[in-house]
Amino acid sequence: MMEFLIDFCPYVIAALVLFVLGFNLSRRENRLRESTHEDVSLPWYSWEAIASILLIALFSALRYYTGNDYRMYLTNFQQLQADGSLLRGNLEIGFVLVTKLIALTGCHFSFYFGFWGALQAFCLYYGLRHHKQLYCWIGLVLLLGPFCINWLTYLRQWTIAIAFVPMVPYFARRKFWPCLLFTLVAVTIHYSAWILMLLYFVPLVLKADRSRNFYLAIFAVCYLLGTYPVWLSPIASSRWLFSLVGYDKYQCLFQPLIEEHFVFKGYGPLRLIYLFQSLLFIWYYPAMREYYSRDKLFNAFFTLAFVGVCYQHLFINTVYALIRPADYLFVFVVIMLAYVFDYLMRNKKRYVLGASCLVICSFTFISCCKEVFFSCKPAAECNLLYHFIPQL
Repeated sequence: MMEFLIDFCPYVIAALVLFVLGFNLSRRENRLRESTHEDVSLPWYSWEAIASILLIALFSALRYYTGNDYRMYLTNFQQLQADGSLLRGNLEIGFVLVTKLIALTGCHFSFYFGFWGALQAFCLYYGLRHHKQLYCWIGLVLLLGPFCINWLTYLRQWTIAIAFVPMVPYFARRKFWPCLLFTLVAVTIHYSAWILMLLYFVPLVLKADRSRNFYLAIFAVCYLLGTYPVWLSPIASSRWLFSLVGYDKYQCLFQPLIEEHFVFKGYGPLRLIYLFQSLLFIWYYPAMREYYSRDKLFNAFFTLAFVGVCYQHLFINTVYALIRPADYLFVFVVIMLAYVFDYLMRNKKRYVLGASCLVICSFTFISCCKEVFFSCKPAAECNLLYHFIPQL
């Protein structure tokens, strides 16, 4: 038990430090606006933001076998340093180039993982530079909420997902060439990133007269269809479709869907947290839409998050490979939850804020408990817990 708590502590410590840094930056900006009586902003590269980026980079650099895909990335990096070859030869050219540039300089692998962590943190903080009131909540939700394990595991895909955040204004305003250029670069990191170009054709600014019940009804339909997805069998048998989106190597995993043998996930605490977080930001959307009416990107963030959770629950009883495309949108669920917490705090709904924050931020803890205590794994072998590199 003590080893478990020690290995879980880095999540909590890092999340709380990020909260304090973000809260301090937001408070300084509010004081500046009150003193000048103008809508001014501190630069995004304020010391708190830089310290947060460095902390996330350090958090990524010092981890060891934390995340399901960590072993593959580490082995590839070490193989490159040993003889210049790659253990996995089908990685995208841009990702391979960056990996080779770092590996062949002789850097320690911790620098390699720290680089990707710093890049992700920079894109996230820069993309939200006009929404600094969210910084404090972003750290809590990202490290303790439902998507921390995805972030640590799917390195390439989540790098692109977070890099997409600063690009949202271009997609919302239908700027074709910047969107196309971003997609072309993103595809060199993860092939499936071409899916993001489809969002160019999606209206990200929704009609303001849509009621809460409208969005709840759409979500309910997706949820019910996902409960018993028999309609997926014809799609699962389409090999060309998986080749198109870059998941052709997973096509064999869809045989159970073709035969209508679905995976029915129980309603344990983790599944309920996924459901709770979706309903939470959908429920408060109408009130937040009015409260953040001057925020030009709020509706776009909501649209992307809403599409993400609808897609997730539509395919939740299938194989995980079919849910993977939604990883590009889960970062916006993190952002929307940060909006909810900020809204609840500013409107002095302290009890709702405390209860909601407790539920959302218990996800990583429950996941780690599940792997250690219910899978009967020792803490040292749990790849959800935070392990430091052996040299430390």
